[in-house]
Amino acid sequence: MTHALRVVQSHERPAPTDGLERLRSIMRIPDWMFDRPGHANITAEAVTYECLVHGIITPHAFANGYRRRECPCQWERRQAESVTRYQDAVRRSLGTKPAERCYTWLGKDAQELGLEDKTFGNFDHSIQTEAFTVCLNYNPLADPRNLVLMGNVGTGKTHLAAAVANALRAQSIPCLFATAQNLFNALYAANFDGKLSIIEQFGSTKLAVLDDIGKLYVKQETGGKYQKDTLFDMLNRRYIRHLPTIITTNEPEHLEHCFDEATLDRLYEHCKLLEMNGTSYRRVLAEQHKNGV
Repeated sequence: MTHALRVVQSHERPAPTDGLERLRSIMRIPDWMFDRPGHANITAEAVTYECLVHGIITPHAFANGYRRRECPCQWERRQAESVTRYQDAVRRSLGTKPAERCYTWLGKDAQELGLEDKTFGNFDHSIQTEAFTVCLNYNPLADPRNLVLMGNVGTGKTHLAAAVANALRAQSIPCLFATAQNLFNALYAANFDGKLSIIEQFGSTKLAVLDDIGKLYVKQETGGKYQKDTLFDMLNRRYIRHLPTIITTNEPEHLEHCFDEATLDRLYEHCKLLEMNGTSYRRVLAEQHKNGV
């Protein structure tokens, strides 16, 4: 049985003496909610609590008592869980679609294994709250701005980038993901037509993710001219078509190491920079495992 806040019918309402009494005569907490511990109470103190991030959370006031209010942390967690359930349901109904090429488009030797399972629901956003919130609300189709996730290793940059891509894949929207080195390994191994195909695919997909740009190897004697020229070609195609790109890197200087001035100018024109520094999540897990947590 579905329950909702009870609205008192017009014939049940007492004649109100002012606006406040009129509101109190309409909005009431259903009786069943008082039977659920921590949800509602006749005193405000019983459903007031403290969040370590947002401080004291006071309840909503109604005519017959008080109802617990969600803090922003709880709301974000619930939204993330809802997104995950939606993605799972859509994925089951869609089956195999072109969007499934996201992590395999460069061939067997360049598959990005394990990223299909990265979602907002299984990301620990208590450490990177701002980046999580921005990525969760990021809609690259409605607002095609670029995202640059920047910070030290192990802070969840790749996870969030993959979560955005997986949210699109769940809606059968094609997008492509590649680590920078895998992308160029595929280019080096391809013939002329194959190179053109890779560049055009990357330049035309709805969302492109270029992961770990700072790990791309370039020859010092050439200054990475081939890599910079190729990346300009790819990102310029996306720029002309107003298509968004997500890039992850550890340090700001890595961008200048791999992109020339013209590419950076196009990248930054409509871009959101997200700093994701902090303790490596992998190290936290390793320490917990070591201590038997």
